[in-house]
Amino acid sequence: MVATIRRGHVPLSARRTIGVLSPVVGGFYFGGLIAGVVRAARNAGHRVVAVQTYPAGLDRERYPDEPLLEVPVALGAVDGIVVIAKAVRHDRLASVQGWGRPLVLISEDETSMPVPVVVPDNAGGVRAAVTHLIEHGHTKIGFVGNVMQRDLRERYAAYRETLTEHGIEPRPEWFFDTADNHEQGGADAAGRFLAAGSPTTAMFAVTDRNAIGFTRTLRASGLVLPRDQAVIGFDHTDSGARLSPRLSTVDPHHDRLGELAVALLLAKMRGEEVEPAVHRTPATLLTRESCGCGETAAVAPEEAAAPHLGASAARNRLRLLADVAFGGSPVSGSGRRPTDDARTTWCHGVLDPLLAAAERGAIPTPTTLTRLADLSSALQPHPEALEQLVGVVRDLEAETLDALAPDSPHPAAVRRVATELLLALTKGCVRPLLARSGSLERTIADQYEVDMDLLRGKGASPRALTWLPRAVRGPACLGLWVGRERAPGDREVEIVGVYDTSGTLTRLIGSRSPASQFPPPALTRSSGVGGSDRPFYTTDAAGDLPRRPRASSPRPP
Repeated sequence: MVATIRRGHVPLSARRTIGVLSPVVGGFYFGGLIAGVVRAARNAGHRVVAVQTYPAGLDRERYPDEPLLEVPVALGAVDGIVVIAKAVRHDRLASVQGWGRPLVLISEDETSMPVPVVVPDNAGGVRAAVTHLIEHGHTKIGFVGNVMQRDLRERYAAYRETLTEHGIEPRPEWFFDTADNHEQGGADAAGRFLAAGSPTTAMFAVTDRNAIGFTRTLRASGLVLPRDQAVIGFDHTDSGARLSPRLSTVDPHHDRLGELAVALLLAKMRGEEVEPAVHRTPATLLTRESCGCGETAAVAPEEAAAPHLGASAARNRLRLLADVAFGGSPVSGSGRRPTDDARTTWCHGVLDPLLAAAERGAIPTPTTLTRLADLSSALQPHPEALEQLVGVVRDLEAETLDALAPDSPHPAAVRRVATELLLALTKGCVRPLLARSGSLERTIADQYEVDMDLLRGKGASPRALTWLPRAVRGPACLGLWVGRERAPGDREVEIVGVYDTSGTLTRLIGSRSPASQFPPPALTRSSGVGGSDRPFYTTDAAGDLPRRPRASSPRPP
């Protein structure tokens, strides 16, 4: 069910701090969720403290079943809390809520607490994927993945329900369990699939990474995909677009989950009534070669279909492409997710010049083309967006030419405009990729700087925090565990170092507080911090140091 926020909007008069408890603070999934939280909070004028609840040194491919800490840090420094799947043990969630701060969960398993839970439209996305495979003629459709987490269980249930709705009985030998959500889990399942004699002709994978490991193993065994086995994944990861054949996938729009969580949290903080129910965001099926399609296309679930721009199939595909190929995590700029109006404006930026060429033979001005490039860049294109746009623009060109009167003098103008549009779109899509590459280089340079400063035997003590990257250095403090507990499970932290050019944080050195009160309000609410758009992070696990990290935004490694 999709729940709503009751009326009664009251603006928040002060800048607030939103806490995020997440198993990790990077990667396409957790990083995407946190990116949405940060973007929505920043746009509303608030700040974010993100807390990693799993050990920083843990093998990221093998998480434990439960987080290791008892009480997370930072609870005393925030005004509202977003908890991401399995970040906190269920027996501790009640104590988190007991702090008296508004709470919203993302993709968390069912709890007895009356709080809103934000999840993607897993059922709608899977239904679109399985139905698409059936439309390709498949009747033996398998499932690969594990069902240990809420989202994954919903995907498995939707897979079975969709098959049943189409008169296909799901068979036990079509199900291949995995130990994890990663490539190795998919590869292991593929080995068992081959040993079982390849009992299906198509496979739905619960995650893209499972799908990637599965398809690589099948191809290594000599199978030709999608002829011998069609595959669709779930997550819309960048790596799926680089697979051969390219992976068809369901895009759950992770960042939109984070944005909705913040919207619900801020509503609760304003005193509005928010239903303690499941709140969903729509998912979109993106078809590529791995499912048997010859080109990339977006297929939205019926309830999430975009408004049409006319009766043309290519125009409708352009609008759906605006939804699925854009909106990736930004590396710079305002960080605002593209609005529906912005996407519509972009669509008209592509369509109107073609119509003008067909009607009057008009050629767009350099200013018009530059504006289209700027609009494309501002929409935050995914890495494969340009590849998808080429096919759509060529389809629009063909439709426009077919609609011309036999004696029209403008076919040459239409062809020229289509080429000019592709050049403008190329500029707009390449620009963010270059920015992303530059951001990665800066991150690597920052990491190298930190490593060298910490490895040097001489120089300032690490407690001076001079090892923080110069490019992002700002107010920070370093806390060390001292072992004693102020309350059950709430260990004590001593602040042993600060970095603050104003000198106002020096008084914190030597002070102790429960981990739940770290980082101290003097840091999170300082003017230097408040004037920054950078989110704060802290890690919290046995033997690790709560710290302000180097990265300026939560994006995949």
